[in-house]
Amino acid sequence: MPIRAHYQLGIPTLLTRDAVRGWAINRSSGDFHAEAMELAASLQPILTVLDYVYARPRPASVDLARQGESRSRIGMTDRELELLTHLADGLSAQQIARLCRISVRTVRKHLENAYVKLDCHDRMTAVIVARDLGLL
Repeated sequence: MPIRAHYQLGIPTLLTRDAVRGWAINRSSGDFHAEAMELAASLQPILTVLDYVYARPRPASVDLARQGESRSRIGMTDRELELLTHLADGLSAQQIARLCRISVRTVRKHLENAYVKLDCHDRMTAVIVARDLGLL
């Protein structure tokens, strides 16, 4: 069914080599003005987080017994594991902060604490070690 839209504003939320995913706003008359473009740009990070939450594929199940044992052994908190999981899914600190409704500084502090517990110093290594321990 045609929607009779002559003007469209696209807000991408995922860009890969093979796909583009995002939101589209349609109008039948009148092009989008600068204020509408600015509003769309300010909404893009929020829409990206929504896309992440609702459109991401569900991960394979984690061995909860192994995860619990590893968490107790290294002393990882629920919040540290939650943020590490988002990090493993590819979210930036700013996106994690928006999703969890905390500050970017708080995200970084929790991840810093998780890095110490995992005995590593960067995101990639933290995710690899956490997977090896059965945390992710």
